[in-house]
Amino acid sequence: MHIFSQYYLRHSFYITEYDHYVSSKDYSNKILVGQIDAEDQLTTVVAYRPFVVLDLVLTDDSNAHLRVEEYLMNVHGFNISYHLVPQDKQLETVPCSVQKCSYLGHCLASADFSEFSCVCFDGFHGTDCERGPYCDPDKGQNMCLNGGNCRYFYGSLVNACECLAGFNGPMCEEKIGGFTQEECSRLQCSHRCEVSPDSRMLQCACNKGFKLDKDGTTCVEEVVVVVIVVAATAAATVVAAAAVFTAAVVAFIPIPCSIVAVVVVVVVVVVVVAVIYTLFDI
Repeated sequence: MHIFSQYYLRHSFYITEYDHYVSSKDYSNKILVGQIDAEDQLTTVVAYRPFVVLDLVLTDDSNAHLRVEEYLMNVHGFNISYHLVPQDKQLETVPCSVQKCSYLGHCLASADFSEFSCVCFDGFHGTDCERGPYCDPDKGQNMCLNGGNCRYFYGSLVNACECLAGFNGPMCEEKIGGFTQEECSRLQCSHRCEVSPDSRMLQCACNKGFKLDKDGTTCVEEVVVVVIVVAATAAATVVAAAAVFTAAVVAFIPIPCSIVAVVVVVVVVVVVVAVIYTLFDI
C-alpha cells in the first residue's frame, strides 16, 4: 500500500503493476494504475501484484508542483510511505493528505501507521485544518446562513459554507423545495411572495394588473395610460376604415346617414371594449 501523505506533484508521476518485472523491456502483464495528481482526493494506492514500478518522467518543471497562496508556495516533490499489510486486511484509519488538510497543514503518520493526522499551520486548527482567523463558527465567525458552518477548503484565501439539509447556495441562503408561509410572512408583502429565478432568494410579487413599488413589498396598480392610447389608436383606425367603407357603400346603395353613423359607433365601441379586455385579460 502506497500512502500519499505529503505529495505535491501535479503531473509526470505514474504507478504501474506487473506480474513480473526486470526492466522496461523485460516484464509481463503490465497494468497502469494511473497518473497521480496532488489535487486529486487521493490518499492511498493499493497494489496486489508482486511488482510495482513508480515512474517520474519530468521533462519540464514548469507548473509541475502544487502552489497554493501563502503557505504552499515552495513545496516540491513527494514523500510516499509504504505499508505492507495482508491482502485481506484494511487500514483501520483512513490516511490524510495535503488536500484533506485543506492545504493548510501537513499530513503526518505515526511510526506504526496506526494514526494519521493533520498538523496545521499557525493560526489554523480543526481535524482538517478547516478553521482559522476569518472562519471559526465556534467563536462566532461565520458568514453562513440557516445553520450552515463555514470552513477553509483550499488554502487561507478560500472558504465556503457547509449547509444543513434542506438549504443550498454559496451562503446556504437558498431553501431547497420552496418556502414556508412563516418565511413569506416575514417579508410583509402586500400580495404574495415567490422565489426569484435569478437569485433564488425569496421576494415579494404582485398579482396581474399590479407592479411592485420601490419599497419592494407594496403592490400598486399599473398605469393604464398606455392602454387608453392603444384603445384610442385602435378606435381611430376603425373609424377611418368605417368611413372609407361607408363612402364606398353609399356610392352604390342609398342609405340614410343616421343609420350609417349608428353602425360606425357600434363597431368602434365593440373594438375598443375588445382591445381593453385583451390587454387586461379580463
